[in-house]
Amino acid sequence: MEFISTADAIIVDLRWNGGGNGPVGTWLSSYFSPTNIPLTLVYERRKDHTDFYATIPVKGKQRLDVPLYILTNSRTFSAAEGFTYDLQAQKRVTVIGEVTGRGVHPVNFMLSPKRTLK
Repeated sequence: MEFISTADAIIVDLRWNGGGNGPVGTWLSSYFSPTNIPLTLVYERRKDHTDFYATIPVKGKQRLDVPLYILTNSRTFSAAEGFTYDLQAQKRVTVIGEVTGRGVHPVNFMLSPKRTLK
């Protein structure tokens, strides 16, 4: 982040980014939005529990007013989409490109018991 601390504009290329770790998106979003701005929530039905995510204090210079652009394509997925959506919902970013892969919602796969068809 120090490298881009003096940039006049920032372009984040998330094309072909298959996702990653959601908290990294929260941390990155925190450089472009004030602290304690709500980002998203994740509800886990099995545990009846909701995790709330908001921007956090960061070390270094926040870039609250620099023009910010995110490039996407159909292969942008999961946490990369979440990062994009969080900043787009705040009207903080201009998104350029294709519709993403639509995989931003975390899932928890469960195997169903084997059944015999009669």
